[in-house]
Amino acid sequence: MDVAYLDPPHKYYVDLRIEYEKNYDSKDQREQLLKASYVNEMETAILNNEEVLRRKSTYYLNALMIALISVLPYHVCIGFHLNTSEVQVQKVKIVHPTK
Repeated sequence: MDVAYLDPPHKYYVDLRIEYEKNYDSKDQREQLLKASYVNEMETAILNNEEVLRRKSTYYLNALMIALISVLPYHVCIGFHLNTSEVQVQKVKIVHPTK
């Protein structure tokens, strides 16, 4: 599903206006039809874009959850490694140089 874009206004100012002038005599009725056509296209685009947004949000949420779950074994391995390894702690001796 692709993102919906609105048609350029030229479609409404020229193409649909000419078609409505042929079929309807009343100027008010033609203007109302042009407005309704534009609003209908906007509504269709918004509904389509809402669906795209919902699908993208679901996809990214699933990707995040899978990434977080895949990190868990590494944390377990690092914790196991740190608990089993014996680290030799060396004492630091401060030496003052003699003059």
